[in-house]
Amino acid sequence: MTDSREFTLRSIALSAYGPTVLFSTATGGMLPLVALAARDAGASLGVAAMAMTLYSVGSLVMTIPASLVIARFGERAALVGSGLLAAAGMSVTGLTTSLWALCVGLFAAGLGNSVFSIARQSFLTLVAPPTMRARALSTLGGVARVGMFTGPFLMALFMEFTTLRGAFLLTAGLAALAAVLSATVPDEERLARRYGQTVQETTTPAAASVRIRDVWAQRRRTLLTIGAGMVLLAAVRQTKYSVVPLWASHIGMDAQGAAVVVGLSSAADMLLFYPAGRLMDLKGRWLMALGCLGGMALSLGAMTLTAALPALTAAAVALGLSNGLGSGIAMTIAADVSIEPGRQQFLGLWRFLQEGGALLGPAAFALVTDLLSLAAGLWWTALVAAAGAAVLVSFMPRRPGPVPPLEAR
Repeated sequence: MTDSREFTLRSIALSAYGPTVLFSTATGGMLPLVALAARDAGASLGVAAMAMTLYSVGSLVMTIPASLVIARFGERAALVGSGLLAAAGMSVTGLTTSLWALCVGLFAAGLGNSVFSIARQSFLTLVAPPTMRARALSTLGGVARVGMFTGPFLMALFMEFTTLRGAFLLTAGLAALAAVLSATVPDEERLARRYGQTVQETTTPAAASVRIRDVWAQRRRTLLTIGAGMVLLAAVRQTKYSVVPLWASHIGMDAQGAAVVVGLSSAADMLLFYPAGRLMDLKGRWLMALGCLGGMALSLGAMTLTAALPALTAAAVALGLSNGLGSGIAMTIAADVSIEPGRQQFLGLWRFLQEGGALLGPAAFALVTDLLSLAAGLWWTALVAAAGAAVLVSFMPRRPGPVPPLEAR
């Protein structure tokens, strides 16, 4: 909708990236506290682990309804409302001592996360020109990772002066601030005035009435090919969070050493989000997809050969760097192949597939590990990454610029 000569990331930094930093910091700070709160509420270890999944379950079940809400009310209203919903859920987790109330709060926070995530992606899809789309969305993914990384450290520092419940309330406050800051997101009319253009991709009754099944029918080939590759990417990305600490324990490292390695891997992941977006815009989406998934496949395979701290650290950092090469790639390609009217519904459907991959990936890894060995689980995940790379490179054009949907080729 905008001209790349007039659009800059700085022009949307506060409204687009500010709420994301606050919301992801709240999420990153809350999730590590969930098991502790569940244990305080009298849950067993198994029940505490199950309670942690409710956030993801809430996020998954809300993906399709979230897209309909955003199409009906617009991105700004959805961002504000979902931020307040997540804040309310996090407040419940901080104020209650009941396991059931804790679960309800987590589920509500997950619902809010789903709407917030799709709304911010839809907003940037609308405002960023195709020539800068990858940079805009990779920066969105990057600042979200920064928040997820710093959140646990902020909560740990805060708990030096307060309690576990107080830390939960701080996460709720950050989510509420994200909602307040989201009110600065410009609507379509303000964007048109800013850039002196006519906005065609607006939230209209026609857009709100688009049905999910019609979106599926229009983009079925793309979703079953490129979308399938993104499902595999989501599966590998979600599994990698378990891989490094488990292998560190397997080779005899203590918890402190494992935490350091995990931190270095996460830090490496965050380094590349803007360079990755720039390369994606200038050299092509396919190249970064190959580097991301191919690099993770090689890193996972190499990790099975490590038996000491230096080698494991090198493999873990390589894994983080490889994942960083694909910062924002799923959102960028979704923006490339989305439809109008029906952008929000398509993004909801796309996210639903990704959330499914994120749930199935760790489950398959756990099953292979339980039946065979941890090394077999890592090799399985490496094969999934290699398969994802092969699928994406096969169905994406090997040139710079947006990826056209298969239906338009």
